[in-house]
Amino acid sequence: RPGTFWRLFLRVARMLDNQLWLCSNPSMQVRDAWVNECLNMTQHGFDACMVDRWTRLPKTHPSLPAAVLKEWGAARDIATTQLSVAMKKQNAYLIGGGLNDDTDGSSDPGWGYSSNVKTLMDLAAAGKGILASLSVGFTQSQFESQLAAFLVGCGEHHYIGAGSWTTSHTSRAGVAWHPEYDRPLGRPLSLAKRINATAWQRQFAHGVEATYDENRRTGVINWNAF
Repeated sequence: RPGTFWRLFLRVARMLDNQLWLCSNPSMQVRDAWVNECLNMTQHGFDACMVDRWTRLPKTHPSLPAAVLKEWGAARDIATTQLSVAMKKQNAYLIGGGLNDDTDGSSDPGWGYSSNVKTLMDLAAAGKGILASLSVGFTQSQFESQLAAFLVGCGEHHYIGAGSWTTSHTSRAGVAWHPEYDRPLGRPLSLAKRINATAWQRQFAHGVEATYDENRRTGVINWNAF
Protein backbone atom coordinates (compact mmCIF):
# COMPACT_ATOMS: atom_id res chain seq x y z
CA ARG A 1 0.00 0.00 0.00
CA PRO A 2 1.38 3.47 -0.90
CA GLY A 3 0.94 4.89 2.61
CA THR A 4 2.74 1.97 4.21
CA PHE A 5 5.54 2.18 1.67
CA TRP A 6 6.18 5.88 2.23
CA ARG A 7 6.10 5.55 6.02
CA LEU A 8 8.72 2.83 5.71
CA PHE A 9 10.72 4.87 3.21
CA LEU A 10 10.87 7.94 5.43
CA ARG A 11 11.87 5.81 8.41
CA VAL A 12 14.81 4.04 6.76
CA ALA A 13 15.97 6.53 4.13
CA ARG A 14 18.26 9.47 4.54
CA MET A 15 18.51 12.50 2.30
CA LEU A 16 22.01 13.02 0.96
CA ASP A 17 21.23 16.26 -0.84
CA ASN A 18 18.16 17.98 -2.30
CA GLN A 19 17.86 15.38 -5.09
CA LEU A 20 19.31 12.12 -3.77
CA TRP A 21 17.87 9.80 -1.15
CA LEU A 22 19.53 6.62 0.05
CA CYS A 23 17.32 3.75 1.22
CA SER A 24 18.87 1.39 3.74
CA ASN A 25 18.29 -1.70 1.62
CA PRO A 26 20.34 -3.97 3.94
CA SER A 27 17.07 -3.81 5.89
CA MET A 28 14.83 -6.78 5.01
CA GLN A 29 11.79 -4.50 5.20
CA VAL A 30 13.20 -2.21 2.54
CA ARG A 31 14.12 -5.09 0.24
CA ASP A 32 10.64 -6.59 0.63
CA ALA A 33 9.08 -3.21 -0.13
CA TRP A 34 11.03 -2.89 -3.38
CA VAL A 35 10.26 -6.47 -4.40
CA ASN A 36 6.54 -6.14 -3.68
CA GLU A 37 6.33 -2.82 -5.51
CA CYS A 38 7.45 -4.56 -8.69
CA LEU A 39 5.32 -7.66 -8.12
CA ASN A 40 2.20 -5.54 -7.53
CA MET A 41 2.50 -4.11 -11.05
CA THR A 42 2.18 -7.58 -12.54
CA GLN A 43 -1.14 -8.03 -10.76
CA HIS A 44 -2.69 -4.96 -12.36
CA GLY A 45 -2.42 -5.42 -16.12
CA PHE A 46 1.36 -5.41 -16.62
CA ASP A 47 3.42 -8.47 -17.61
CA ALA A 48 6.80 -6.89 -16.89
CA CYS A 49 8.53 -4.57 -14.47
CA MET A 50 11.64 -2.44 -14.90
CA VAL A 51 13.80 -1.64 -11.88
CA ASP A 52 16.10 1.26 -12.58
CA ARG A 53 18.34 2.98 -10.04
CA TRP A 54 17.77 0.16 -7.58
CA THR A 55 19.86 -2.18 -9.71
CA ARG A 56 22.93 0.05 -9.51
CA LEU A 57 25.07 1.37 -6.70
CA PRO A 58 24.04 4.81 -5.46
CA LYS A 59 25.68 7.73 -7.19
CA THR A 60 29.07 8.63 -5.78
CA HIS A 61 28.50 11.00 -2.91
CA PRO A 62 31.00 12.46 -0.42
CA SER A 63 28.94 11.23 2.54
CA LEU A 64 28.97 7.58 1.38
CA PRO A 65 32.07 5.63 2.47
CA ALA A 66 33.20 2.55 0.56
CA ALA A 67 31.88 0.21 3.26
CA VAL A 68 28.36 1.59 2.85
CA LEU A 69 28.48 1.17 -0.92
CA LYS A 70 29.71 -2.42 -0.55
CA GLU A 71 26.95 -3.30 1.92
CA TRP A 72 24.35 -1.60 -0.27
CA GLY A 73 25.50 -3.50 -3.36
CA ALA A 74 25.43 -6.87 -1.60
CA ALA A 75 21.90 -6.23 -0.34
CA ARG A 76 20.82 -5.10 -3.81
CA ASP A 77 21.97 -8.43 -5.24
CA ILE A 78 20.02 -10.35 -2.60
CA ALA A 79 16.87 -8.40 -3.43
CA THR A 80 17.39 -8.78 -7.19
CA THR A 81 17.59 -12.57 -6.84
CA GLN A 82 14.53 -12.57 -4.59
CA LEU A 83 12.57 -10.53 -7.11
CA SER A 84 13.75 -12.58 -10.07
CA VAL A 85 12.56 -15.84 -8.47
CA ALA A 86 9.18 -14.31 -7.61
CA MET A 87 8.71 -12.84 -11.11
CA LYS A 88 9.45 -16.17 -12.77
CA LYS A 89 6.80 -17.83 -10.59
CA GLN A 90 4.30 -15.30 -11.96
CA ASN A 91 5.58 -15.79 -15.53
CA ALA A 92 6.47 -12.09 -15.57
CA TYR A 93 9.48 -10.37 -17.12
CA LEU A 94 12.08 -8.46 -15.08
CA ILE A 95 14.09 -5.71 -16.78
CA GLY A 96 16.86 -3.58 -15.40
CA GLY A 97 20.01 -5.58 -14.87
CA GLY A 98 22.96 -6.55 -16.97
CA LEU A 99 24.46 -9.54 -18.70
CA ASN A 100 25.54 -11.49 -15.62
CA ASP A 101 22.73 -11.15 -13.09
CA ASP A 102 19.32 -12.66 -12.35
CA THR A 103 17.20 -10.29 -14.45
CA ASP A 104 15.60 -11.22 -17.77
CA GLY A 105 16.72 -8.12 -19.60
CA SER A 106 18.84 -5.02 -19.49
CA SER A 107 17.76 -1.38 -19.41
CA ASP A 108 19.74 1.17 -21.43
CA PRO A 109 18.18 4.62 -20.94
CA GLY A 110 21.03 6.33 -22.77
CA TRP A 111 21.08 4.36 -26.00
CA GLY A 112 21.62 7.54 -28.02
CA TYR A 113 24.88 8.28 -26.22
CA SER A 114 26.75 5.10 -27.03
CA SER A 115 25.18 2.44 -29.21
CA ASN A 116 27.09 -0.75 -28.51
CA VAL A 117 26.20 -3.38 -31.10
CA LYS A 118 28.37 -6.01 -29.37
CA THR A 119 26.40 -5.54 -26.13
CA LEU A 120 23.16 -6.29 -27.97
CA MET A 121 24.66 -9.38 -29.55
CA ASP A 122 25.98 -10.64 -26.20
CA LEU A 123 22.58 -10.13 -24.56
CA ALA A 124 20.84 -11.93 -27.42
CA ALA A 125 23.28 -14.84 -27.26
CA ALA A 126 22.61 -15.14 -23.51
CA GLY A 127 18.85 -15.13 -24.06
CA LYS A 128 18.46 -11.74 -22.40
CA GLY A 129 16.30 -8.87 -23.54
CA ILE A 130 16.89 -5.13 -23.52
CA LEU A 131 14.80 -2.01 -23.19
CA ALA A 132 16.72 0.71 -25.03
CA SER A 133 15.58 4.32 -24.77
CA LEU A 134 17.04 7.00 -26.99
CA SER A 135 18.19 10.18 -25.30
CA VAL A 136 15.80 13.09 -25.66
CA GLY A 137 16.33 15.95 -28.11
CA PHE A 138 17.63 13.83 -31.00
CA THR A 139 17.46 14.86 -34.66
CA GLN A 140 15.92 12.70 -37.37
CA SER A 141 19.35 11.63 -38.64
CA GLN A 142 20.39 10.69 -35.10
CA PHE A 143 17.18 8.70 -34.71
CA GLU A 144 17.89 6.76 -37.90
CA SER A 145 21.48 6.06 -36.84
CA GLN A 146 20.49 4.73 -33.44
CA LEU A 147 17.62 2.68 -34.86
CA ALA A 148 20.03 1.22 -37.43
CA ALA A 149 22.46 0.28 -34.65
CA PHE A 150 19.64 -1.39 -32.76
CA LEU A 151 18.45 -3.38 -35.78
CA VAL A 152 21.98 -4.55 -36.52
CA GLY A 153 22.46 -6.09 -33.07
CA CYS A 154 19.00 -6.83 -31.66
CA GLY A 155 17.55 -10.22 -30.76
CA GLU A 156 14.45 -11.73 -29.15
CA HIS A 157 12.82 -9.58 -26.46
CA HIS A 158 14.80 -6.51 -27.53
CA TYR A 159 12.80 -3.26 -27.62
CA ILE A 160 13.62 0.34 -28.44
CA GLY A 161 11.72 3.55 -27.83
CA ALA A 162 12.31 7.21 -28.64
CA GLY A 163 10.42 9.89 -26.78
CA SER A 164 10.36 11.59 -23.43
CA TRP A 165 11.98 9.60 -20.62
CA THR A 166 9.15 10.46 -18.29
CA THR A 167 5.40 10.83 -18.69
CA SER A 168 2.39 10.36 -16.48
CA HIS A 169 -0.06 7.48 -16.68
CA THR A 170 -2.87 9.96 -17.41
CA SER A 171 -1.15 11.87 -20.22
CA ARG A 172 0.21 11.05 -23.67
CA ALA A 173 2.63 13.97 -23.49
CA GLY A 174 6.12 12.88 -24.48
CA VAL A 175 4.92 9.62 -26.06
CA ALA A 176 6.19 9.46 -29.64
CA TRP A 177 5.25 6.96 -32.34
CA HIS A 178 7.62 7.22 -35.29
CA PRO A 179 6.53 6.18 -38.82
CA GLU A 180 9.47 3.79 -39.01
CA TYR A 181 7.73 1.60 -36.43
CA ASP A 182 4.96 0.83 -38.94
CA ARG A 183 7.27 -0.22 -41.78
CA PRO A 184 7.42 -3.97 -42.55
CA LEU A 185 10.68 -5.47 -41.34
CA GLY A 186 10.46 -9.26 -41.22
CA ARG A 187 12.72 -11.64 -39.40
CA PRO A 188 16.49 -11.15 -39.64
CA LEU A 189 18.06 -13.30 -42.33
CA SER A 190 21.21 -13.77 -40.25
CA LEU A 191 23.26 -12.25 -37.48
CA ALA A 192 25.00 -8.98 -38.29
CA LYS A 193 28.08 -9.22 -40.51
CA ARG A 194 31.17 -7.07 -40.60
CA ILE A 195 31.51 -5.20 -43.89
CA ASN A 196 34.75 -3.47 -42.84
CA ALA A 197 36.81 -2.89 -39.68
CA THR A 198 34.23 -0.60 -38.03
CA ALA A 199 30.88 -1.20 -39.73
CA TRP A 200 28.16 -3.84 -39.35
CA GLN A 201 25.34 -4.77 -41.71
CA ARG A 202 22.23 -6.92 -41.40
CA GLN A 203 19.34 -7.83 -43.70
CA PHE A 204 15.71 -8.61 -42.92
CA ALA A 205 13.07 -10.67 -44.71
CA HIS A 206 11.09 -7.73 -46.14
CA GLY A 207 14.07 -6.38 -48.07
CA VAL A 208 15.37 -4.12 -45.31
CA GLU A 209 19.09 -3.56 -44.81
CA ALA A 210 20.54 -1.78 -41.76
CA THR A 211 24.14 -0.56 -41.64
CA TYR A 212 25.94 0.99 -38.69
CA ASP A 213 29.49 2.34 -38.36
CA GLU A 214 30.66 2.16 -34.75
CA ASN A 215 33.59 4.50 -35.32
CA ARG A 216 31.58 7.29 -36.95
CA ARG A 217 28.47 6.48 -34.88
CA THR A 218 26.30 6.83 -37.96
CA GLY A 219 23.87 4.42 -39.51
CA VAL A 220 21.40 4.12 -42.36
CA ILE A 221 18.38 1.96 -43.03
CA ASN A 222 17.53 1.01 -46.61
CA TRP A 223 13.89 -0.07 -46.50
CA ASN A 224 13.98 -1.39 -50.10
CA ALA A 225 17.44 -2.88 -50.41
CA PHE A 226 16.45 -6.06 -52.27
